[in-house]
Amino acid sequence: MRLFIPEIGTRLTLEEPWTFTLHKEHRNDTIWEKLRAAYPDAFAAIDAEMTEARELMLEYRSRPISRDPATDERNMEQFRAQLEHMQGIEKIDVTLPAGTELTIDRLYIRKGISDYSSVSFNLNKTDHEALNVKGRKRFWAKLEDVNRLEYLPLPEPETALDEGPTP
Repeated sequence: MRLFIPEIGTRLTLEEPWTFTLHKEHRNDTIWEKLRAAYPDAFAAIDAEMTEARELMLEYRSRPISRDPATDERNMEQFRAQLEHMQGIEKIDVTLPAGTELTIDRLYIRKGISDYSSVSFNLNKTDHEALNVKGRKRFWAKLEDVNRLEYLPLPEPETALDEGPTP
């Protein structure tokens, strides 16, 4: 197996359908909202679960600080667990069909924080019913999802050479 680290701007076509987890985060808002409009029932369930989780978070936050360190620590553990649970709710699995064209827009890999390793893409062309619309469609996916992507490289776009000003 040969290691390949793409340059920013590398274009590729999905050779196989690719399923990844789309997280609700501002950099994914464009795609998130297009999917929300296309699949309102799936997003209604996410919204209902988030409302319930927010109410529980408010309950945890409104508890008085205890003088008992054990009680205070237990409350903080519950708060942290609920926060982690909330972060796991606002995400949805998306499958892009084979033939979808993507461009690498950003690589993010840092030593010691692999939970944040990701690749950002621009979605150039797709047959996905909800995403086959005009406009910029940028999103990111975690590196573990990206490493399952089967692709074919696209040739560099042809550009005319600039011969300078004409006399």
